Amino acid sequence: MLPALMFGRQYDHLTIAPDSLMPALAPVCARIESRGVNDTCVSLADVLASSTGRDDQEKIRNFIKSAYSEWGTTAVLLAGDNEQIPCRVCYVDINSTYKDWIPTELYYSALDGDWDKDADDRFGETEDSVDLIPDVLLGRLPLATPAEMQAFADRYLEYTGDSTKPYLQDVLLAGFDYSPGFCGEEACEIYDTLLRPASMHAIKVYDSHSGNHEDSVKHVLDRGVHIWVQYDHCNYNVMGCGYTNHGWLMWWDELDDMTNAPDYSINLAAGCYPSAFDSSYCVAEVLLTAPNGGCVATFGNTRIGFGVSPGPLRTGSHYYCEKALEGFWQGPGNGSFAGLATGQAQAAPFADTNIVWRWCHYQFLLAGEPSMPVWVPAGGGVAETPNAELRTTNATTIVRGVLLLPQLLSPHSSLLSIDGRKVLNLAPGANDVSRLAPGVYFVTAVGARPARVVVLN
Repeated sequence: MLPALMFGRQYDHLTIAPDSLMPALAPVCARIESRGVNDTCVSLADVLASSTGRDDQEKIRNFIKSAYSEWGTTAVLLAGDNEQIPCRVCYVDINSTYKDWIPTELYYSALDGDWDKDADDRFGETEDSVDLIPDVLLGRLPLATPAEMQAFADRYLEYTGDSTKPYLQDVLLAGFDYSPGFCGEEACEIYDTLLRPASMHAIKVYDSHSGNHEDSVKHVLDRGVHIWVQYDHCNYNVMGCGYTNHGWLMWWDELDDMTNAPDYSINLAAGCYPSAFDSSYCVAEVLLTAPNGGCVATFGNTRIGFGVSPGPLRTGSHYYCEKALEGFWQGPGNGSFAGLATGQAQAAPFADTNIVWRWCHYQFLLAGEPSMPVWVPAGGGVAETPNAELRTTNATTIVRGVLLLPQLLSPHSSLLSIDGRKVLNLAPGANDVSRLAPGVYFVTAVGARPARVVVLN
């Protein structure tokens, strides 16, 4: 249940944080509100006291479920490290070599079912019949102290406060060889060709280039780059820069020494473990708090990344990388972080039947504030191709081009993006959604639970 004083309210965005971090978060919540997104910040203690469940994780999830159904919440920020706001770990057994307990933030965003249908305390298994489509857009700030949260808040305010900085047009594509025949450069070229808006400029550092790649990447990062795509081997404490061929690595201390402030990056890392926030510390945490630079948000794996044959650079972990970038660059106007949720919705059928896809589906993490805009310089965005196909699966309506609604519709119904912004006023009958970016949306009506809609290309 929700706190009694909040009954009857509408909150597009929910922030959950321990009391110790709330003062540092206050300006972040105020900035969210200033962008027209109605936010409420609830202390972790109040969440646990007002909700039921077998453990803290289930209590937090049940609170989010209530916020989704009663407040119309579509975006959730978990502001705290794993020791403060515990993640749910799900057991995935691919084979005798690859089996692990995977931190799974999707547990807090895909809200149907209980994720342990067979009651064996192994969550998210195939036999648990998990709904793998997110209901809310969720981000995590894996930060433990007021000083760390203040460091994030400062860069969040800086980034969201100015959409005109020259560095926002720059993209770093850093692609290196994982193994013979599996080259990050090829994935970066796919992104550059298919996704990058013409208004943005690509800076490329590849294994096929000469020079010291580690020095080149550091140089580009320190001068300031907006979107930073890193394709190489990683771990919780290091990012590769040509590791297979040269042994070049950027360690924690080097990342912590970045000097790009106030031109903060958004990082997308395709390697293993950079977002393993259930460890003592991880790359994502370093990038979000580096004193003189770093990032305002990161996307990455909490465990080993995989691709799936026959197209490993566009499947598995790499699929979620691509979908995140689509959210940045392929919608009308400025981008968002909703591409990850779109990718999760579209990949749910694969993750339901393929254990490798399930592993990848669980582990890809947004470390950042979920409703944050991604600034795109003038231009950018592509039109969608209308298609009137309509089908419904697991209470999710999937549409192309036209959203058909029954005649009996509330006169105040609207379509919200997954971060809570109204994108369309709705009317009975056919509603043209062909101009919307692909993604997860919600039909809202007075007195009714939001209905989930996935708009495809």
